Amino acid sequence: KNTVCVIQLGSFKNKSNALRLVNQLRASGYRAFIQQVNTTSGDSTRVFVGPELKQTAARALAGELETSLHVHGIVISYQPLAL
Repeated sequence: KNTVCVIQLGSFKNKSNALRLVNQLRASGYRAFIQQVNTTSGDSTRVFVGPELKQTAARALAGELETSLHVHGIVISYQPLAL
């Protein structure tokens, strides 16, 4: 079974910092998006790139992001928001 993956590049308390990173990623041609999350330590905004249909493609993309933009990300399974 293939799992759809995304690369999480950060979690920010300040949403404007998350939006700044998303805009930088999009300007560089990446499919970037944010997700608001509520945690026990308060609200935060996570930044992702993807999704990718294969974990190997997501790992390759994470390596490309680190090389080109010096942004370290982690590959995780993609959990779309429930509607």
